[in-house]
Amino acid sequence: MRRILTMIFLISLVFSSSAQSYNLEKVEFTNYIKRMYQNERFEGLRIVTDYDSTYMIVVIRIDNSSAPESSLSRVASVKAMNEANRYINGSLIKSEFIYEMKQVKKGKKVEMQENIIDNIHENSMGYVKSLELLSSFEEETKKIYIFGRKLAM
Repeated sequence: MRRILTMIFLISLVFSSSAQSYNLEKVEFTNYIKRMYQNERFEGLRIVTDYDSTYMIVVIRIDNSSAPESSLSRVASVKAMNEANRYINGSLIKSEFIYEMKQVKKGKKVEMQENIIDNIHENSMGYVKSLELLSSFEEETKKIYIFGRKLAM
C-alpha cells in the first residue's frame, strides 16, 4: 500500500512539473523582443505576430536621471499606455503654419526678417488597460522599458 501511494505521489509530481511552460514561453518571447530591439533600435509601438497570436509591443526610452527607479518606471508605464491609446483609439492632429515677415532696421539699412512658427496639436481620448512590463535594461544614458499585451484577434 505504501509503495502504491509513493508511486502515485511521484507520478503526480512529474505531471505537475510540466505546467510551467507558459513562463518559459514568455521568457523566450521577451528575449526575442530584446534581440529585435538590439538589431534595430526603435521607440514606440510595434505589432508582432507569432504563429497563433498577435502582440502589441511598446518600447519607451527614458533618460537615466537622479529620479528613483519607481518614478522612472511609472513615467514609462504612462508613456506606454499613451502610445497604445493613440494606436487603438486614434488621435486628432491639427497643424498650423505661421509665416511672418518683419522689417528690421540695422543702422541705415532695412532688412526683412522672416519668422516661421509651426504649431502641432494632438488630442486623443480613451482608456487602455494596463500593459505588462516585459523587460527593462540600461543602454548608455537611457533606460529602456519594453511593455507588451496580447491582442485579441
